[in-house]
Parts: sequence; structure tokens; C-alpha cells
Amino acid sequence: MKLLIVDDHPLFAEGIQFVLESLFSGSLCQLANSAEEALSLISTEEYDLLLIDLNMPGIDGLSLLQALGKRNLSTPIAVLSSVEDLQLIRQALDNGASGFIPKAFGKEELRLALRVILDGETFIPETIAWQLNRIRSDKITTSQFDDLGLSARQHEVLVLLSKGLTNKQMAMTLFVTEDTVKFHTRNLFRILHASNRTDCVLRARQRGLLPSD
Repeated sequence: MKLLIVDDHPLFAEGIQFVLESLFSGSLCQLANSAEEALSLISTEEYDLLLIDLNMPGIDGLSLLQALGKRNLSTPIAVLSSVEDLQLIRQALDNGASGFIPKAFGKEELRLALRVILDGETFIPETIAWQLNRIRSDKITTSQFDDLGLSARQHEVLVLLSKGLTNKQMAMTLFVTEDTVKFHTRNLFRILHASNRTDCVLRARQRGLLPSD
């Protein structure tokens, strides 16, 4: 079994690598310290399971999930993270994660969670699942940006702009060219009457097109 661990903390990633290779006999774990490195590896290698953190600089874990979704990847993805934000966990699951595993889990809990995911099921700790059932996914409905003439792709670019990603990082995330990203960014500036990226994000939040800080 071949696994890819995506985490920007090398010491933690190496620790998880050691644990997984001891839990799953014959397994081989590779490490990626950034989403960019992970996307590069995934373009040339095949994996049986991906484990990704959500809090990473540059292209974060949620944006990585979105990027992988553009590639129609069939590999199961487990989010292994210390985040406690329920909306973020919900968004990760909505964007293709097969489960959420807290970094506080012990070895046996980790093994059982990954076995569920490898068997094609979704794993969410009971306490988190109960809390998720009490909230709705924080999605922007189509009608909110249709009135402005924004396409779904433009809204994706807008969300990535709000995260501070560069044109290159956005292109990698959306699986498009940098010229395409620039084209959509210019149109967003025009539609929202914005003078720069910061102004664009501010105006989008004021119109309810992005969550408030």
C-alpha cells in the first residue's frame, strides 16, 4: 500500500510515517511538505491513500482538496488535522475528504479510522459528527452571485483571492493556466468595481459573496 502524507511540519509528518509503516505491514509512505509538492507528486505517482493537513501556508488543505477534485482523483483522502472549526471540517468533507481524523488520536484509533476509509466508508469521530449535524454547510448559494453575473469559476477565483494565493497557486488549485486566472481576476475587478485584490475581497465580503472575517 502506498500512502502520501501532506503536512508542512516535517517532524510530525515523519512521526506519522513511522506509525503508519508500523501499523500497515508492507506499506510505503511518501511525504510532501506543501500542497504544491503534493500536486507535483500526484501528477506522476499513484497512491492508495492521501492524508492531508488543513492548516498549511500557501495553498491550504481545503484548497488542495478542491484542486484534487478538479483532477477527478479516485484515491481516498483522509484529513489528519488539529483544526476544531466545524465549518472548515464540513467544507473539507463537502470537497471530497473521506474522513476527518484528529491529530490527537492514538495509534489504534488512527488504524481503525484509516481502515474505515480504506474500506470505502466515511470516518468522522462521533462527537464531531454530532456537532456537524447541528450546523449547515457554509456555502454561498448560486443566486447570490448570479445577480452580479459571476460564474461559478469566477467565484472559485474570488475565494482563492480571499486566501491570498498567488496567480500560480490559484492556477495549480483550479487546474487552469495563469492567463485564465488573470482573465477571471480582471473580470472580478470590473464587476465589483475594485482597484486591487484587497479592495476586491473587501467589496465581495460587503456584498455577502464571501464569509466575513
